[in-house]
Amino acid sequence: MISFEDEVLLVVAPHQDDEVLGCGGLMRRVLGEGGEVHVLSLCDKVVDHERARVEEYRAHLRGALDVLFSGIAPATFRSTFCGFETEVLYTKWRDVMVQISEQADKVGATVLALPWRHDLHQDHRTASMAGRFAGRAFSSRAVLEYEVAGSTDQQSDVAFCPNVYLPLESYDVTLKQEALRQFEGELRPWPHPRSEEGVKVQAQFRGMQIGALFAEAFCLYRTVL
Repeated sequence: MISFEDEVLLVVAPHQDDEVLGCGGLMRRVLGEGGEVHVLSLCDKVVDHERARVEEYRAHLRGALDVLFSGIAPATFRSTFCGFETEVLYTKWRDVMVQISEQADKVGATVLALPWRHDLHQDHRTASMAGRFAGRAFSSRAVLEYEVAGSTDQQSDVAFCPNVYLPLESYDVTLKQEALRQFEGELRPWPHPRSEEGVKVQAQFRGMQIGALFAEAFCLYRTVL
């Protein structure tokens, strides 16, 4: 087990809710041990480009993080929004790389968390590629790739094979579920992987792989020992 006391975690999320699904437990652990958490939200999650609802959806993320980090005080965390459009993110990967690099430098990130490079959705793959390029330019201690229910698990030709696990408590999983409720219309009924029960089952599955009740899983792309 390592300590996150002096770590600065930068989570790159293609759009709101990915950070909770993939890194909710990790973000809680970093904050709980005295580290810092920063979320870089690349795209605004709006339906049919309803730009008037951008602030509403951004408020969902703020509310979700408030729930997720409840009981942790003082909590040093911040969310930043880039405003890219999801459908065409793959055409903006250089701009995304610049945004990630600048944000990493600004906050002094020591751990970078990215979507998995082989995720089904193109915005996830773009965020991962841009983040791995940006990760070469700053002195992060580690670059991790996280899994997102409903995207990572839908890739059929390449399997997500984690090599880093973070044990979670039952309370961590409950808070992830409660945080996801803040994203209006995003939760699906069971047995969809993005259901409340799906979040718990995934955490149980990853926990089972390491002899724990619950866990989050990551692929380690690079680390400095």
